[in-house]
Amino acid sequence: MTHRLDRTGLLLALKARLELDADLGVAFIPVSAVRLEKALAESLDDIASLAKRRAVMPRRPVSPPPLDRLKPALKPAAPSPPYRPATLPAARVRLVPLAEPPANPEKEEVLAPLRREASECRGCGLCETRKSVVWGEGDLDARLMFIGEAPGRDEDLEGRPFVGRSGRLLTDIIEKGMKIPRSRVYIANVLKCRPPGDRNPLPDEVAACARYLEKQIETVAPALIIALGMVAGRALLGLPAGTSGLRKRWREYRGVPLRVLYHPSYLLRQRRSAAGPDGRTEADRETWADVLEIMGKLREMTPGENA
Repeated sequence: MTHRLDRTGLLLALKARLELDADLGVAFIPVSAVRLEKALAESLDDIASLAKRRAVMPRRPVSPPPLDRLKPALKPAAPSPPYRPATLPAARVRLVPLAEPPANPEKEEVLAPLRREASECRGCGLCETRKSVVWGEGDLDARLMFIGEAPGRDEDLEGRPFVGRSGRLLTDIIEKGMKIPRSRVYIANVLKCRPPGDRNPLPDEVAACARYLEKQIETVAPALIIALGMVAGRALLGLPAGTSGLRKRWREYRGVPLRVLYHPSYLLRQRRSAAGPDGRTEADRETWADVLEIMGKLREMTPGENA
């Protein structure tokens, strides 16, 4: 039906166009008027014939379905079982292997049991939110040991200390400033697990991790300890929160000389807000002065070796 009506409409439009062209004295469409009239008449006859047939066709009444056929559909649905949350398997803490094989297998053997214990430690609430236990890495015979406060987001994901932007800056300080390959120092943190939102460690968290760090320092036996940031410095020196003025002075951790440096994250924040024309800040210049003092101290302690 639709195609017939469309055909009729097209023929009517074509006829009107031919009549308009004839009035204007032009003939853009080469169609005979007689053929057009004949085709239009045939189309109209077809429409009229179809309408007559539809008028005389009997209509079948539509009866509703029997009630007994509707009864199954009207039955109330069976009650759904009570909701029970799915039980998730216990998360496995990922412990990434050391970046490089230890140079001293005997020392690694000493630390291995404690490292395995730390990988399953539940001594504080950080075990509920961590993704990795960040033990530490580097040369177990290192003369320099760097200790930060806690892993950050990137460290928690990779299971290694100082691997994000602050880690890259620390690597530059070690390799470009001190002229020592990063693999020849040892790097660890006061905490082995990341605090939520990278907040400062709580006293009970520091206490829970203390024996791990103490054993690392005892086993590595570094000539110098570098505390990265005030938080790490206070934890190592046993000072209360809020104690300031730890930089620019040599201190001791159980007989080992200790120096507090700005944390690399603090240096990065300073560069975003207080960098000079050369891209450096006052904190950068102070850190460079600290590095020179550290390397001078290391040469004094080991005069027969290149620092």
